[in-house]
Amino acid sequence: MSEVIPHFCTGVGCEALHGGRGQSEAVQIARINRDADVEIARLARAEAKLETDAVMDQAETLADAEVEVAEVEAEAAVEQTEVQAAAVVEVGELPEPEPVVVPVPDSAPPADDDALPPPEGDKPKLESSGGGWWDGYR
Repeated sequence: MSEVIPHFCTGVGCEALHGGRGQSEAVQIARINRDADVEIARLARAEAKLETDAVMDQAETLADAEVEVAEVEAEAAVEQTEVQAAAVVEVGELPEPEPVVVPVPDSAPPADDDALPPPEGDKPKLESSGGGWWDGYR
């Protein structure tokens, strides 16, 4: 058999002609790196899907809990109304409503006399500095 001489042939023909592997070392390394990158991407995608599914499950659980709380509160309000209605029927009068406290705004500070405009009769007259075409319009 012939001795393998280092050369840069690629492909199936190299192996048939020279007995070589048909691939340079750089090509083999590139293919290994490519396969590793593909596997890493596949694992990352699977991990992201698991995380997304977990977030979705958590959101659904929280939404279900909110619905259940709302149902319980609504049932409690209905029961409270029924109890109050039964009390009204027994007593014969409506219970006195709870007083409503309305906040009163602070009173406005008294106005200064200096801040008021002068009465109509005391307006100062504008004096003309003379000579403009607009003097006739005052």
